[in-house]
Amino acid sequence: RTLGASQEATISRFAEEAGRALSARKPSEDHLEAVRVDLMTPLSGGCTPAFARAYGARLLEAFGEYDDDIRTPQQQMIAFTVLAATGSSASVLDLAERVTDLDANAAAWKSMAMCQALSQGITKATTLDLAERNRSDLARMLGRIASRVSPSANRHVMEGFVMLGGGDNEDIARRWADVLKSLASRETLAAEDLLSMEGATVKLRSVLLNPANRETRDAREAAAKALAPALLAFHARAADHLDSEEAGNDRLRAHLGRVDQVLPFLGTRGVSLGALWDAKDTDGLRALSSN
Repeated sequence: RTLGASQEATISRFAEEAGRALSARKPSEDHLEAVRVDLMTPLSGGCTPAFARAYGARLLEAFGEYDDDIRTPQQQMIAFTVLAATGSSASVLDLAERVTDLDANAAAWKSMAMCQALSQGITKATTLDLAERNRSDLARMLGRIASRVSPSANRHVMEGFVMLGGGDNEDIARRWADVLKSLASRETLAAEDLLSMEGATVKLRSVLLNPANRETRDAREAAAKALAPALLAFHARAADHLDSEEAGNDRLRAHLGRVDQVLPFLGTRGVSLGALWDAKDTDGLRALSSN
């Protein structure tokens, strides 16, 4: 569907002004905030998917090398968040590619901000009928990102897998499972790594609680078979922290309880991570990695 002339003109005007502001040297923080508000305005009030896609593509063109460190953090973050807010496939894929290519020495704020924006962009894109091919490409890139970023940034990566369909799409579930198995095979896995699944577990449970028709049910069963063993293997590494006196252990125990709530929906019954934790059954937890 094509846009009207007035919409095209609006997009061009916003994009040109934003492009100048986000590449300016020594920009005013107040001016940048005003630009951010202006950029978000066309996306409020229920704009059409066609407008959101066209707007995102045009902004992507105008922003140029929006993650270049010659730009201020504020300039970069505005670009990340606005591109994500459009839900444009082109914008989200470009953002994912840039996160994948992040330098190993990139500032912590940057990888965190980009991963958060990417997760938000995926969420928006899925409401605009994100193409199956693009879902698969994004899942592949999330897999590469997950091995390179901090646990706090990985929270957004894991949530991204859910939003792409990790609970009801076998291909996405397999890619997610590969990530979890890779993390589980690390020599050391911190409690923070395990807790990177907190938000994703809550979102996954919400997805699986939704009523399913026959077609959806079959898809969920296939996804569950792909995901469940890796989910168990990943959380089996909680055994490494059973004897720890870390303050975060109560939080880890609560997370294991939420994973337990998801397991029956994935076809896994008779297993309780929380019960094994409470019994301090290190061997029992570790045995789950071979299920």
